[in-house]
Amino acid sequence: MRRVSKLMTDRARAMRREPSDAERVLWKLLSRYRPAFTRQLSVDNRYIIDLANRTAKLAVELDGSQHHDQADYDSERTTYLENLGWTVIRLWNSDVMMNPEGSAELVLSRTAECLGGTHPNPSLPGRGERGCRTINRPYALAGIANPFCTASRARPRSSQAGTFFSVSNSTISPAS
Repeated sequence: MRRVSKLMTDRARAMRREPSDAERVLWKLLSRYRPAFTRQLSVDNRYIIDLANRTAKLAVELDGSQHHDQADYDSERTTYLENLGWTVIRLWNSDVMMNPEGSAELVLSRTAECLGGTHPNPSLPGRGERGCRTINRPYALAGIANPFCTASRARPRSSQAGTFFSVSNSTISPAS
């Protein structure tokens, strides 16, 4: 196993200390799920993934206004990660801030898809249908069925990797 260089470790630590608002909001919603999500994960001493689920090999990249200036770099990075077996999804910071629960739903749906249909479990106490209803409150607040509760399994909404997703208050779809 290759060790992470001190430079990459320091960069990842600095990024964890100063997350963007979108990273902070999405992390708060995803951090209680298992298998665990990781913030600022270094891959091959080359790239740092904003949010990652190592078990599912899902990379979540949150992009702000600077994305237009570095589209070629992001494309190269996405290709590199996909060649290593990662599924990459990209979300706009503004979409995460406008609809954090919908963004979390998309990430969890893609995680379930990458895990072959199993679902991330909240690490909080409470199991079964009652636990699903109380633990996964963002779904209730958004007025949607919880796709990860055994009582209301839903299929992931999209199978596109490495694309931007647009998250509105009512739908989640690949951005055109």
